Amino acid sequence: MCGILGWNKRNAKFSDNEINLFKDSLELLDSRGPDHTGFVMNYDTLIGHKRLKILDITDKSNQPYSKIKGKTLVYNGEIYNYRELENLYIKDSNFYKKETLSDTQVVYECLLKFKENSLNLFDGMFAFAWHDEDQNSILIARDCLGQKPLYFYHDENETLYSSELSSILAIKKNLQLCRNNFSKYLKNGYYPGENTPFKKVYKLLPGHYLNIQNGKLRKIKYWQNIPLKDSLSDEFEEEKVTNIFIEKFLRSCEKTYKADVPVGIFLSGGIDSSLVYKGYKNLGINIQTFTVGFKDNDYDESKKAKKLIANLSEYNELIIDSNDVFDGLEYISSLIDEPHGDPGFINAFLLTKFAKEKITVGLTGDGADELFGGYETFHAQSIYRKIKFTPTFGFKLLNKIVNSLPESDGYMNNVFKLKRFLNGADKKGLLCYINWLGCENNLLLSKLFSKDKMRKYILSNKLDYDVLKNCDLDDEEILKDDFDALLNFYQKNFLPGFVCQHTDRASMMNSLEVRSPFLNKEIIEFANSLNKKYKYKNNQTKYILRRALEKLGGSSELVSRKKMGFTMPLARWQRLYFSEKIKKIPQKIEECTEGMLDHKKVDALIKDHLTGKKNHYQIIHSMMIFISWRERNINYNFE
Repeated sequence: MCGILGWNKRNAKFSDNEINLFKDSLELLDSRGPDHTGFVMNYDTLIGHKRLKILDITDKSNQPYSKIKGKTLVYNGEIYNYRELENLYIKDSNFYKKETLSDTQVVYECLLKFKENSLNLFDGMFAFAWHDEDQNSILIARDCLGQKPLYFYHDENETLYSSELSSILAIKKNLQLCRNNFSKYLKNGYYPGENTPFKKVYKLLPGHYLNIQNGKLRKIKYWQNIPLKDSLSDEFEEEKVTNIFIEKFLRSCEKTYKADVPVGIFLSGGIDSSLVYKGYKNLGINIQTFTVGFKDNDYDESKKAKKLIANLSEYNELIIDSNDVFDGLEYISSLIDEPHGDPGFINAFLLTKFAKEKITVGLTGDGADELFGGYETFHAQSIYRKIKFTPTFGFKLLNKIVNSLPESDGYMNNVFKLKRFLNGADKKGLLCYINWLGCENNLLLSKLFSKDKMRKYILSNKLDYDVLKNCDLDDEEILKDDFDALLNFYQKNFLPGFVCQHTDRASMMNSLEVRSPFLNKEIIEFANSLNKKYKYKNNQTKYILRRALEKLGGSSELVSRKKMGFTMPLARWQRLYFSEKIKKIPQKIEECTEGMLDHKKVDALIKDHLTGKKNHYQIIHSMMIFISWRERNINYNFE
């Protein structure tokens, strides 16, 4: 796991000041790779790398990596199948030495032989840049589901790319903030798809690569694997499908365990991480586990996680309270390169900080929900399909009734779920689903904005449609509303933009690599070939995972456990402990959005929340994060 940075100019030499600026910008990635700093340059290109040593911890795999003059690789991630690729493609290389082989060398050799055709050979998580001076080209690529981040800026004069936005901002001083993208952040709690806070700075979409040759940029999709409604596995018996999954999953667990540093599991007590733990136990691997818990019992899963562990010497528990969250929030806000309003980010940061004392690689259950249908929305989807032809006035009446009900701050309470359901139930296809996940409904959100132009952008559904298009969903996909369409939405939007983003950032702040056995290609392709009945059956989500967990020794209580989520009693704590800080939001958010938000409307929203009349914890948290980020980026203005 590492950090990468590159700067290419069009036939222009770098000044000494620019070289020093680049080196300073590279240091902003230090927590991603504190073990080694690498830098190379030629006439028109600067390439930098920060290394966290995981595989082959000698200096032989330091980067930027080059064996042939003019061909240079900077790479962030892990390729789990590098030994298989070694046997197939690398043994005839002039540089092959089995005893020193690393995944870095395998990536280099494959790119040398196959260029962009290498991308579909790689099974793992990665973001890299391949510089070929002979061709005057740069190939920049990101893994298929976006586990590793990659930002880029490109114009007629230069190209910049980086693992984090902060390094690009340190070099590019004349960027402008984007109003529409801010509204997408406020609606979703993160910048979805290719969006960032800035115009002209983008995230490279998962499963895509950039080819930049002679200054001209092409963006190309190299990987597409979507859930299949009609699949061959429909004819298989449940027992057979379960056994096939277990075989593939155990193989994936073996691959993701490979490291030359200590490895552990982040255990929540839910289905996904418990299956990861049972997988390693069935492989005969003893492994340390790390769990975070809360003093508020209705949010605490640590006791459930502890029940799973036979040998308590392998169990490490961190119990946190509101003070820990407040301190963690302050620290994260001082470092985060892009606003991210997920409260679970704080949990992940505190847990990885705790675990770093013993391990350098952590294993999670990330991706299981998006691949096998694990969220509450999959229950909602089955209801939605039955009532979607209800007249609009019917939904409006229900909304009026539900909005009059008292709110609770309990996790996923019934009023909360019913309100979320009605947020999108009168919309079609993925426009319904994106509103189920949004922090607030479009009507309330629009009222916070001071200008008619932004209010119309939100109320016309243009905001939601733009988000979906920015996540590489086409018009045909957007109109679909079946089970597989919801899976596709999660895999292209929520998984890379929300889940992988916070996992990567939180762990990298603590110089710790995180992997998931669910996000290897073999598991992704298997999951997307499965018929719905193996994912959602008898009102149970992740059906096939539950059957697999049962076979691997999970108790009946564990197998039937409902999803909890990696969250905290934030609404409660906001009212009890953070109210003074929250009361300052209206004036601050109006100032830092240059009047885009109306402080009076924001103040009314906050009063409703603090008095318990409404529950607006998500959008309030997103505003707090944005304010902290904006105060560190005060020199940039909205367009």
